[in-house]
Amino acid sequence: MYLRDELNYKTDMKYYMFGPVHPWNRSGDRTAENLRQAMAQNPYLHLLVQSGYYDGACDYFNAKYNLWQMDPSGKLKDRMSWEGYRSGHMMYLRKDDLVSSNENLRNFIKRRSRNREHLRNIKIKKPGCRGFFILEISFQTQPLRPALPWL
Repeated sequence: MYLRDELNYKTDMKYYMFGPVHPWNRSGDRTAENLRQAMAQNPYLHLLVQSGYYDGACDYFNAKYNLWQMDPSGKLKDRMSWEGYRSGHMMYLRKDDLVSSNENLRNFIKRRSRNREHLRNIKIKKPGCRGFFILEISFQTQPLRPALPWL
């Protein structure tokens, strides 16, 4: 191991790069195919993948490769977006990447929203479990006109 052999750092602590969870059971994993089918059936479904360049668990190239494999014909490419950041797995820990990833997410929602003229505010709250973000999106609503003229 580089840390011990090259840097001469000695410790009795175990370092789990991926956690003690192997081997993975991926039997029946059809995530990419399920997403491809959903996007093929729903023309309003768009995808944004955000990756850290130095992520050792979910590396950015695998994310891009999976996008390519999901859409070999290129028919969905206008609805699939990928953004890379100079960070690791938890890209929101690097302040510059937190700012740019939040802005990229806001722009993605604004570009893809069918009601963007009513889109008022997008708040991105602190990442929760597994790095998923909680979004708070508010729309400006217009008062409804009464359906009947005498109301």
